[in-house]
Amino acid sequence: MVSVVLGKRRLVMVLSRAVHVVCLALAFALCCVQAGYAQAPDDAVALWRLTNPSGGSAVLMGTVHLLPNDDSWADKRLRKAVKQADLLVIEAKTTGKDEAKVKAFALERGFRPIGAPALADTLSPEDATRLRQAEGALNIPVGMTARMQPWFAALNLTLASVMQQGFSAESGAESWLTDRFEKDGE
Repeated sequence: MVSVVLGKRRLVMVLSRAVHVVCLALAFALCCVQAGYAQAPDDAVALWRLTNPSGGSAVLMGTVHLLPNDDSWADKRLRKAVKQADLLVIEAKTTGKDEAKVKAFALERGFRPIGAPALADTLSPEDATRLRQAEGALNIPVGMTARMQPWFAALNLTLASVMQQGFSAESGAESWLTDRFEKDGE
């Protein structure tokens, strides 16, 4: 866990899960968004307020790591909750040293060993065809996924698709919440 003091406010980032679990969760979330399963009504942010009878409260928010390049999704209930908050806890910090950890993990575990067969050669003919079609549809250079592990190729193809639709990590909920929390604390 990382804690940063901002005047009277604290920013806490919880990094309690292994990096590979975060990557897997991100891939699953992106697949859900891509398939349309994770779409909420246009005007709804998933917020829950927990209130302690003695007066304390907490607001929980379901987050998405990649969002469109605007903050139109951040409704006034969310903006008010962030403005009133004196503590922000997020699942993962997506910049700095933590981003470097994810990249190091990808380099260590995301690629097939030297001398191993290419990814397409390990797939059924149908799946190899689907892989080539996905690469073509996304304008991914031939062979880009050849050395990747299947999970890493799937993650990269999903990311490429979502990014081509205008989504980015810089616009994700964690980045927006962190930026807004820091600005409101000044």
